[in-house]
This record gives sequence, structure tokens and C-alpha cells, in this order.
Amino acid sequence: MIMKSNIRIFLCTLIFVCTNVFSQETYKVLYEAKNIYPDDTNINSRALETFKRSRNVLTEFSLTFNSKESIFLRVDKVNNNQGSGFTIKPGTFINTYKNYEEKTYVNFMNNSITDNGSFVDLKWESTGESKKILDYEVHKFVYKEQDTFIVIWVSNDFKINTGPLNYNGFSGLILELEEKYKQNGYDMGVIYSAYNIEKIKELKKPKFLN
Repeated sequence: MIMKSNIRIFLCTLIFVCTNVFSQETYKVLYEAKNIYPDDTNINSRALETFKRSRNVLTEFSLTFNSKESIFLRVDKVNNNQGSGFTIKPGTFINTYKNYEEKTYVNFMNNSITDNGSFVDLKWESTGESKKILDYEVHKFVYKEQDTFIVIWVSNDFKINTGPLNYNGFSGLILELEEKYKQNGYDMGVIYSAYNIEKIKELKKPKFLN
């Protein structure tokens, strides 16, 4: 009886330790974002030139998260005289901080809060499709509302529902996000594609968010 009791205590302790260790794990995901533009035949000549200049421009973003919070930032590339490199900092793009315990978000730009609120649960529909991204199996979900169409590819390997911008992963981590919408009568959009995931020591957020 004593041995069985000790085994139960050991197992309970192991489960607690494993759960606690996971809750302290912090990951960083790097995404490439590329704009989606309409077909050339449906654009006037002035707009076409603008779209052509931007069509192949990639913007990079970082999503750092743990079980309690996350921060999504634009990655500004810099010349450090040692070849190519980048630094992560809030810039002229709206960045997002999310608190999972309070289920709230804060959008900010240049150390100023632009918007904040509570999580919105979208009604995602599963397509039953799956594929591999960075060796992780991901599943496809879609959301439609008027002129907006959103596609997410979600990995269940991370026990946290999160992703780029204000989106949560519904059932895991979003490794690919595609937004499509109408703008000035044109079909536009953007695709965020994860290209690197790594475990890091801690999540650092701007002081004004503390």
C-alpha cells in the first residue's frame, strides 16, 4: 500500500512538473507576409503600376508567445555591417499584445496604444484538409463574413491558441494565415507564412505595456 501511495504521489508530481514546465516555455515564430493583388486584367493602368512595385515585397513579423501572453511585432531589417540581419521593434505597423488569462488584446504603434478589447471568437469551419508546414501537421479552417474571407492552417502540437494579429488559433498555433477582402472595388489580401520556430528564454514586451 505504501509503495502504491508513493507511486501515485510520484505520478502526480511528474504531471504537475510537466504542466508547469510547459507553462513556462516561450516560443518565437517568424512569418513572411506577402500582399495578394487582383489579376492584372481587372486593374486600371495607374493602380497596376503601384501593385507591380509592391507585388514581390515581403514583410517579416515575429510572434513570441507562452501560455499566458503573446506579442506580434514587425521585424525591421537593419544593416549591421556584418551581412544581413534584423532587429525586432515596434515600427510604423500596428503591433499586437495578447493576454490569454484575461482574454484581452492591445494594438499599439510607436509606443502608443491604438486599440484594445476582448477576444472575439470567430466561427471557424473545418475543411478537413491538412498539410505540413515546417514539419508540423496543420489543419485548414475558414471563416467568411460579407466581403472578408480568412483561411488559417493550425498546428495542434502547441497547446496554445494563438496566431498573427488579433487572430487566435481556435485549436492551436496558426502557422499560415490568409486574409482576403475588398478594397476600392478590388480583391486584395495578405498571406502570413511561418518560416522558423524556435524556443527562447523569455517574452519581452515594451515597458508601457507593463
